[in-house]
Amino acid sequence: MSTHRPFEDWILDETALNPESSRLLHQHLDDCRDCRALADGWERARLTLTRSGMATPAPGLADRWLQRQALQAGSRSKGGWVVLLVSLGAALVGAGLTAWGLASLLGAPSEALQSLIRQLVTWSMWYRVSSDIVGAVSRTIPSGWVAGLGLALMIAWAGLIAVWLASLKRTAFQGVQS
Repeated sequence: MSTHRPFEDWILDETALNPESSRLLHQHLDDCRDCRALADGWERARLTLTRSGMATPAPGLADRWLQRQALQAGSRSKGGWVVLLVSLGAALVGAGLTAWGLASLLGAPSEALQSLIRQLVTWSMWYRVSSDIVGAVSRTIPSGWVAGLGLALMIAWAGLIAVWLASLKRTAFQGVQS
Protein backbone atom coordinates (compact mmCIF):
# COMPACT_ATOMS: atom_id res chain seq x y z
CA MET A 1 0.00 0.00 0.00
CA SER A 2 1.56 3.25 -1.17
CA THR A 3 1.13 6.27 1.04
CA HIS A 4 1.33 9.89 -0.03
CA ARG A 5 1.95 11.24 3.46
CA PRO A 6 5.73 11.73 3.40
CA PHE A 7 5.59 13.20 -0.11
CA GLU A 8 2.84 15.64 0.85
CA ASP A 9 4.88 16.69 3.89
CA TRP A 10 7.96 17.21 1.73
CA ILE A 11 5.97 19.27 -0.81
CA LEU A 12 4.51 21.57 1.87
CA ASP A 13 7.71 21.83 3.93
CA GLU A 14 9.78 24.98 3.45
CA THR A 15 13.11 23.40 4.43
CA ALA A 16 15.44 21.99 1.81
CA LEU A 17 15.40 18.23 1.35
CA ASN A 18 18.47 16.05 1.42
CA PRO A 19 19.50 14.66 -1.99
CA GLU A 20 17.97 11.21 -1.42
CA SER A 21 14.60 12.63 -0.29
CA SER A 22 14.62 15.08 -3.20
CA ARG A 23 15.27 12.24 -5.67
CA LEU A 24 12.43 10.16 -4.15
CA LEU A 25 10.08 13.15 -4.27
CA HIS A 26 10.82 13.91 -7.95
CA GLN A 27 10.42 10.23 -8.83
CA HIS A 28 7.05 10.15 -7.01
CA LEU A 29 5.91 13.38 -8.69
CA ASP A 30 6.60 11.81 -12.11
CA ASP A 31 4.24 8.92 -11.27
CA CYS A 32 1.57 10.55 -9.05
CA ARG A 33 -0.87 13.00 -10.58
CA ASP A 34 -2.41 14.04 -7.20
CA CYS A 35 0.91 14.93 -5.60
CA ARG A 36 1.99 16.74 -8.76
CA ALA A 37 -1.23 18.81 -8.62
CA LEU A 38 -0.56 19.55 -4.94
CA ALA A 39 3.01 20.66 -5.70
CA ASP A 40 1.89 22.89 -8.59
CA GLY A 41 -0.94 24.41 -6.56
CA TRP A 42 1.34 25.03 -3.58
CA GLU A 43 3.93 26.70 -5.81
CA ARG A 44 1.25 28.96 -7.36
CA ALA A 45 -0.10 29.87 -3.92
CA ARG A 46 3.39 30.63 -2.62
CA LEU A 47 4.13 32.85 -5.62
CA THR A 48 0.80 34.67 -5.20
CA LEU A 49 1.51 35.28 -1.52
CA THR A 50 5.03 36.57 -2.10
CA ARG A 51 4.06 38.81 -5.05
CA SER A 52 1.08 40.46 -3.38
CA GLY A 53 1.83 43.75 -1.70
CA MET A 54 1.00 44.84 1.79
CA ALA A 55 -2.59 46.02 2.08
CA THR A 56 -3.00 49.53 3.40
CA PRO A 57 -5.78 50.22 5.87
CA ALA A 58 -8.55 52.69 5.20
CA PRO A 59 -7.88 56.24 6.45
CA GLY A 60 -8.83 56.74 10.11
CA LEU A 61 -8.66 53.04 11.00
CA ALA A 62 -6.38 53.60 13.97
CA ASP A 63 -8.70 56.29 15.41
CA ARG A 64 -11.80 54.09 14.92
CA TRP A 65 -10.02 51.15 16.52
CA LEU A 66 -8.92 53.23 19.55
CA GLN A 67 -12.47 54.59 20.01
CA ARG A 68 -13.94 51.11 19.86
CA GLN A 69 -11.38 49.83 22.37
CA ALA A 70 -12.24 52.68 24.73
CA LEU A 71 -15.96 51.87 24.51
CA GLN A 72 -15.38 48.18 25.07
CA ALA A 73 -13.01 48.83 27.97
CA GLY A 74 -15.68 50.91 29.72
CA SER A 75 -18.31 48.19 29.39
CA ARG A 76 -15.82 45.49 30.41
CA SER A 77 -14.76 47.38 33.50
CA LYS A 78 -18.42 47.77 34.61
CA GLY A 79 -18.98 44.03 34.20
CA GLY A 80 -15.77 43.33 36.06
CA TRP A 81 -16.92 45.42 39.01
CA VAL A 82 -20.22 43.56 39.15
CA VAL A 83 -18.44 40.20 39.20
CA LEU A 84 -16.04 41.47 41.85
CA LEU A 85 -18.81 42.78 44.09
CA VAL A 86 -20.93 39.63 43.76
CA SER A 87 -17.89 37.45 44.49
CA LEU A 88 -16.96 39.60 47.48
CA GLY A 89 -20.53 39.41 48.81
CA ALA A 90 -20.61 35.62 48.43
CA ALA A 91 -17.25 35.34 50.19
CA LEU A 92 -18.48 37.51 53.06
CA VAL A 93 -21.65 35.43 53.44
CA GLY A 94 -19.56 32.24 53.45
CA ALA A 95 -17.15 33.71 55.99
CA GLY A 96 -20.06 34.80 58.19
CA LEU A 97 -21.62 31.34 58.14
CA THR A 98 -18.25 29.76 58.94
CA ALA A 99 -17.67 32.20 61.79
CA TRP A 100 -21.14 31.47 63.17
CA GLY A 101 -20.43 27.72 63.14
CA LEU A 102 -17.04 28.23 64.81
CA ALA A 103 -18.55 30.51 67.43
CA SER A 104 -21.10 27.86 68.36
CA LEU A 105 -18.24 25.37 68.75
CA LEU A 106 -16.29 27.77 70.93
CA GLY A 107 -19.34 28.46 73.06
CA ALA A 108 -19.49 24.81 74.13
CA PRO A 109 -16.25 23.10 73.07
CA SER A 110 -16.80 20.10 75.31
CA GLU A 111 -20.16 19.36 73.69
CA ALA A 112 -18.62 19.72 70.21
CA LEU A 113 -15.77 17.39 71.16
CA GLN A 114 -18.20 14.86 72.62
CA SER A 115 -20.29 14.99 69.47
CA LEU A 116 -17.20 14.46 67.31
CA ILE A 117 -16.02 11.51 69.40
CA ARG A 118 -19.52 10.00 69.36
CA GLN A 119 -19.61 10.28 65.57
CA LEU A 120 -16.16 8.67 65.22
CA VAL A 121 -17.16 5.79 67.50
CA THR A 122 -20.35 5.24 65.47
CA TRP A 123 -18.38 5.17 62.22
CA SER A 124 -15.81 2.78 63.61
CA MET A 125 -18.59 0.48 64.89
CA TRP A 126 -20.26 0.42 61.48
CA TYR A 127 -16.91 -0.30 59.84
CA ARG A 128 -16.18 -3.13 62.27
CA VAL A 129 -19.65 -4.69 61.90
CA SER A 130 -19.60 -4.44 58.10
CA SER A 131 -16.08 -5.92 57.89
CA ASP A 132 -17.17 -8.80 60.18
CA ILE A 133 -20.22 -9.45 57.99
CA VAL A 134 -18.18 -9.35 54.77
CA GLY A 135 -15.54 -11.64 56.32
CA ALA A 136 -18.15 -14.17 57.46
CA VAL A 137 -19.93 -14.14 54.09
CA SER A 138 -16.67 -14.49 52.17
CA ARG A 139 -15.68 -17.52 54.26
CA THR A 140 -19.01 -19.30 53.72
CA ILE A 141 -19.53 -18.56 50.02
CA PRO A 142 -17.23 -20.16 47.41
CA SER A 143 -14.56 -17.73 46.13
CA GLY A 144 -15.94 -17.61 42.58
CA TRP A 145 -19.28 -16.49 43.91
CA VAL A 146 -17.72 -13.65 45.89
CA ALA A 147 -16.26 -12.18 42.72
CA GLY A 148 -19.59 -12.65 40.95
CA LEU A 149 -21.42 -11.03 43.85
CA GLY A 150 -19.06 -8.06 43.73
CA LEU A 151 -19.63 -7.74 40.00
CA ALA A 152 -23.38 -7.98 40.49
CA LEU A 153 -23.26 -5.24 43.10
CA MET A 154 -21.26 -2.99 40.78
CA ILE A 155 -23.74 -3.61 37.96
CA ALA A 156 -26.62 -2.86 40.32
CA TRP A 157 -24.97 0.40 41.38
CA ALA A 158 -24.37 1.32 37.75
CA GLY A 159 -28.03 0.59 36.99
CA LEU A 160 -29.19 2.76 39.88
CA ILE A 161 -26.92 5.57 38.74
CA ALA A 162 -28.24 5.25 35.18
CA VAL A 163 -31.85 5.39 36.41
CA TRP A 164 -31.02 8.39 38.57
CA LEU A 165 -29.34 10.20 35.67
CA ALA A 166 -32.25 9.43 33.34
CA SER A 167 -34.79 10.74 35.86
CA LEU A 168 -32.61 13.77 36.49
CA LYS A 169 -32.43 14.48 32.76
CA ARG A 170 -36.18 14.00 32.42
CA THR A 171 -37.05 16.37 35.24
CA ALA A 172 -34.40 18.91 34.26
CA PHE A 173 -35.28 19.16 30.59
CA GLN A 174 -38.94 18.14 30.46
CA GLY A 175 -40.17 19.31 33.85
CA VAL A 176 -42.36 17.52 36.32
CA GLN A 177 -45.87 16.73 35.09
CA SER A 178 -48.60 17.29 37.71
